[in-house]
Amino acid sequence: MPAVDRRGRPGAGAAVEVVVVDNASQDGSPELAEALVAGLHLVRRPTNEGFAAGANAGIRASTGDVVVLVNNDARVEPGFLAAITAPMLRVGGEDVAAVTGRVLLAGSYRPAPPGTEGALVAHDGTRWVRADPGRPGPRC
Repeated sequence: MPAVDRRGRPGAGAAVEVVVVDNASQDGSPELAEALVAGLHLVRRPTNEGFAAGANAGIRASTGDVVVLVNNDARVEPGFLAAITAPMLRVGGEDVAAVTGRVLLAGSYRPAPPGTEGALVAHDGTRWVRADPGRPGPRC
């Protein structure tokens, strides 16, 4: 549960509400999240209806003016939350509807051979697959 920790939180004085949506997990994740974050608002869903349904449930449960979605396998860097919300919170930010962080993939990747199923597709259309340990590819 790397996304639920204090590294990405803004400095003292900033109001932050952490909402975690549990999509019917059976691995103890909700209890771990509650142990990691004091005051956590946990939304338990009886069935896993996918990412979008879970995100919508979390948004509905939130009370803030700004909502930041962080996937459960994401890792954030110190200062992430302050940086990602800054465009919306500054003077004139009322015209900003959405922002996104830079997504970096862990591990090594190589170009995908034509017809490869499950390849990651970059913004420019290039396709990538994980490099196996014996054949490291370029880092993405």
